[in-house]
Amino acid sequence: MHMTTKEPQTVSFCQKLMYASVSFSVDAIVNIVAMYGNVFLLEVAQLPPLQTSGIIFSSMVCMIMTSPVAGYLIDRTDTRWGKVKPWLWCTLPTQIVLYFMRWYVPNFSDNWRFAYYFLVWTSAEIVQCSYSVANKCKVMYMTTDTKERDSITAYRSGAQLLGLVVGVAYHGQIVAAYGQELHSECSTSSNSTVDPNSLQKQREGYLISAGVAGCLLLVTTCASLLGTTDRLSSAADETTEKQPIFESVLDILSHRPFRYLQCIDLFLWMAVFVSILIDIRLLQSLESICTLCHCALFCFEHAFIFCVIFQL
Repeated sequence: MHMTTKEPQTVSFCQKLMYASVSFSVDAIVNIVAMYGNVFLLEVAQLPPLQTSGIIFSSMVCMIMTSPVAGYLIDRTDTRWGKVKPWLWCTLPTQIVLYFMRWYVPNFSDNWRFAYYFLVWTSAEIVQCSYSVANKCKVMYMTTDTKERDSITAYRSGAQLLGLVVGVAYHGQIVAAYGQELHSECSTSSNSTVDPNSLQKQREGYLISAGVAGCLLLVTTCASLLGTTDRLSSAADETTEKQPIFESVLDILSHRPFRYLQCIDLFLWMAVFVSILIDIRLLQSLESICTLCHCALFCFEHAFIFCVIFQL
């Protein structure tokens, strides 16, 4: 009687690229929102700085709270299509619609406009976080080979860095093309009034950029879901030992490649933020203090993670 052993499940180069393409479009959206969201709410949507800070802070809290809950629910999901694919298919259209609504300026009063953005931004962060967690969990169900999983993760990390740069680049170019008249008026006029026609054109630029990002997310998600295969629903359970969550976190933080990736992510984010903050148009207004505070908080968060990692 011969014992049968399972062959390592390899993932082709094309499948790795199709899976990584999702991280490219998702991280492009995340970075666009992080770097331009407060500027949009202040200068384009015409919200007060206090309301803008409340919207951004509340959306970040929702994102932090959603991540562990989404992971728990994905682990408990059991369908004939697997654990991950139902979450990706269901959150994809909702995420695209909510992302487009982020950059839409409704013709409401000030209080109702604040309520609109508060609801849209918090809902968008919940859906987007659920989508991102499901996409990252997909690696565990593509193969049982640890080397293949590391290779897929490396492709995804590279796509994330590329999405950070490319996303900010195309969004900035589109918005700048529609907002040149607005910036020229702000720089030449002595008062704070803005031509409604110029403001409307810049709002159109944000919507066009949102449409481009939504199309990229739709195409890359369909390519990933249709071009990759989830091997077994229990693939993660077969190769992962049960251990307390705090021990798992310590193992991850003590992993040297993870430390290096965190350092790269920290300095890359700081470089991009500094390059945006040296733009004189942002520093000319008092409302840019909100932008400075947001960047300072983000850098402090990464610096704290940096210190915790290298203390282990």
